[in-house]
Amino acid sequence: MPRAVHRSVALAVVEVIGESRPRPHVGEGGTPAERLGRGHERPVQEWTHATDTRGRTVSTRFGSAVTIETDGPRLVIAVARLGEADLAGWWRSHGLDAVGEYVLPDLFPRTAVVAGAELAVLSAAKRHADALPERDDVVHLFGEPLPAFAAALALLAELKTGGDRSFVDEVRGWASRDDGHQALAGLTGAAPPSERIGNTLRLGKLQANALTDPELAESAARTLAAAYVSQGPDLAVPYYDLA
Repeated sequence: MPRAVHRSVALAVVEVIGESRPRPHVGEGGTPAERLGRGHERPVQEWTHATDTRGRTVSTRFGSAVTIETDGPRLVIAVARLGEADLAGWWRSHGLDAVGEYVLPDLFPRTAVVAGAELAVLSAAKRHADALPERDDVVHLFGEPLPAFAAALALLAELKTGGDRSFVDEVRGWASRDDGHQALAGLTGAAPPSERIGNTLRLGKLQANALTDPELAESAARTLAAAYVSQGPDLAVPYYDLA
């Protein structure tokens, strides 16, 4: 395909989205889930609803080594990659696929891979904003008030200045939707109970303190991410109602 066509695809994605401490990499062997989960210190958790009453403030701190304090940013980036046009096709971005690899270095010479991840995340955010009801009490993976979304964008912004981007490279290497599903399931565990409502998937109610408690916020992000596992092309966008 001519380079101009590839460029037009990338620019179209930029227009659509309104644009314009990953863990150390350990080897290449194993299944996609094993590679993606290396360094994941806590065991996989099944779904849970937040009931704790602690009120600690969420903070994702980035030092010179660019590390992830929680798994929330990884979950956001992983789901964003899974939904790209070459895999599940839930949104129209080509940020981390072969088209992005071919075109984005012309647009972002120094930060093409990280910019591609941003395109994927922002394209996913637009898809969610279009699908979900316009209410302040809706909590989903790709927007406020869940801290994971802002933390993922902050991480990607930091990676533009350096640091270990091996996690982004890992999800970029997914060759099929099955690869992505398998790797994501390795991070999230089983899909949570849910109720399909049109093109959305209601997971229940989330207590407000889950947005300020780091452990509960991460648990909520993991449960939301689990709801994407094994979904086909007809995506039902997962969300919580805020209690």
